[in-house]
Parts: sequence; structure tokens; C-alpha cells
Amino acid sequence: MSDLESTVRSLFDVVNTHDLDRFFTHVADDVKFVNPITGTTDRAGMRGFHEAFFGAFPDIHYRVDRVIAAGDSAMAECVVTGTNSGDFMGMSATNRSINVLAAFAVYTRDGKVKEWHSYFDQVALQKQLGLIEEAVPA
Repeated sequence: MSDLESTVRSLFDVVNTHDLDRFFTHVADDVKFVNPITGTTDRAGMRGFHEAFFGAFPDIHYRVDRVIAAGDSAMAECVVTGTNSGDFMGMSATNRSINVLAAFAVYTRDGKVKEWHSYFDQVALQKQLGLIEEAVPA
């Protein structure tokens, strides 16, 4: 396992504790955070998103299935699970569980996360939360 792969896996271990202070010791001050929900934002936006996300899904867990690392970049494939028991981004709690595949592209510089791009199926997430109905074939 490469040093970067080990580092990325360790970052997800920290994320799974929901200790944002500890996590952000590994994040550059000028980080670029890209997420389907927030769009492109900065360190404050990244932290705000995760505070809201952890509040809405207090049992959220990232299972890392694969990390591919090369140079200063890594791609992590994960399964994200949790229960929506708190309000999130103007949405009331649904008390439903999620099980969503996600991928994260992580770019580092000088040992810190410089960019973090999140990719996941928003439609699948909304269906699992009961926010949209499953399409019925005609």
C-alpha cells in the first residue's frame, strides 16, 4: 500500500469518528471542495457541509472499498450508509436509511488535502430518502 493510499484510508477513519477538528488538520487552508450538493466551495463551505451532514445523519459511515493512488492524487470508492434523523439543507428528517455508492477524488500538496471532489448518485439518494418516487415502467 502506498503512503498516499494509507493516508486517504486514514482520512476516512477520521471522518467516521465525525471529529471535524481532527480531520481539518489534514486539509489545506485554501482547499477546493466540490460536491453535487454544495457545488464548488472553500474550507469553510467544506466544514459547513460536513457539520450539517453529520447532524442530519449522526450514524453516517464511509466504508472504503478501494483506493487507487498515483503521485499526489487518489480516488476512493466507498459505500456511504446512515440514517437521516436530522434536518439537512432545508429538508426535514425522513428517518430513512441510505446506502449510496460514492467516489472521492483527493488531491494533495505538501501532505495536506488541496482538493476534494465528491461524486454520488443524487437521484438514488433522494429515492432512498423517500423524496422522489421510483419510476414505474409504462
